[in-house]
Amino acid sequence: MKYSVWPAILALVNVSFVMTSRIFQERDSTIPRPAGLPSLSDIVTNAKLRPGGTCCAALSYVLGAKVVYPASVSYLGTAASYWSSQEQAVTPNCVVKPTTTKDVSVAVFVLSSLSVRTQFSDECKFAVKSGGHTPQRGAANQPAGVTIDLEALKQINVSADRKKTSFGPGNRWGDIYPVLDAQGLAIPGGRVAEVGTGGLITGGGVSFFSSRVGFVCDSIINYELVLPYGKVVNVNSSSFPDLFKALKGGSNNFGVVTRFDIKSFESGPFWGGRVLYPITTMPQHVAAFVTLAGAQPYNQYAALIHNYAYAEGNWVILNNYEYTKVPAEPYPPTFKPFTDIQPQLLNTMRVSNLTDFTVEVASSTPPGQRALFITLTHGLSASLITEIYNAADAALQPIKLV
Repeated sequence: MKYSVWPAILALVNVSFVMTSRIFQERDSTIPRPAGLPSLSDIVTNAKLRPGGTCCAALSYVLGAKVVYPASVSYLGTAASYWSSQEQAVTPNCVVKPTTTKDVSVAVFVLSSLSVRTQFSDECKFAVKSGGHTPQRGAANQPAGVTIDLEALKQINVSADRKKTSFGPGNRWGDIYPVLDAQGLAIPGGRVAEVGTGGLITGGGVSFFSSRVGFVCDSIINYELVLPYGKVVNVNSSSFPDLFKALKGGSNNFGVVTRFDIKSFESGPFWGGRVLYPITTMPQHVAAFVTLAGAQPYNQYAALIHNYAYAEGNWVILNNYEYTKVPAEPYPPTFKPFTDIQPQLLNTMRVSNLTDFTVEVASSTPPGQRALFITLTHGLSASLITEIYNAADAALQPIKLV
């Protein structure tokens, strides 16, 4: 997908949220304001007495110091927390830093209401940030508008029966896994410690356990959600069941999630790590990949990240192997076609915990660089994989020394 397409996609996302807000408001004209919130006319009147645009001024009136502005330490902290340089460079008019679900409810209510009054002007458009790992400009940061940074919503709670873990979207996976590792528990979640929970879950999410339990969103039991007009609801299979389905991959088009409740399960240390190979081993890797991916039945404990990486004019192959069976089973036969390949330039295979493995993956993807995510789904074909590599290699030759 070309980068130029993204503004159109993001515009459609904004239209989706705005239309959802309008529909809800038209269906229920008696929707109450969040408790303790002044009337909308009072908010607008006071906003006119404050510096800045109407929407940021209105938010400052009702949320005070939780709304921060350019050049402040807190504002700059949010900017620096994005993974890609494209998102770090975006400059919203203000950033809202809620510390409670009610704060999010107030912010969404004010922005939704004022959007109608300002005929949906740019200054009232807003983005929502969990971890800020999606790299495209505007994915979780609103140029000349409002960004809601959920970084303070970092609660983590395990139920008494250990079958449910609840956490806020301000957590990154590297915040949650140490808590669960210490209790002999695990949840399906991101494979990179620095990735935020919110975007990955609402977008679907792939974990080291996906072969056993599906996408990360498949294990969600309940969402605490702020609807487009500010009302807070719990969304699950019996309460708002259609919305429950829509949130499983629907991103943030239907509201702002302020708490996830997910199934947790007994786990422990397992075998995993990474191995680096020269590109000359590609034929063996392609054959091993086709064998692994085409196995019937697929080994439910096997998780592979198969990378072809280009750096400083050279290609290498970097594989992350995780075999999540407990007790740990080092060098299982499933991965033997890969682990037998020589030479190996680096080998970190070991028995460790989920935290350690996700920190390791994160070390390969440092923040502050330009990045772009593109996905392609295709059939299992050794020749196609080889052709894709050859095309990429040919495209890079004119700029390999740049």
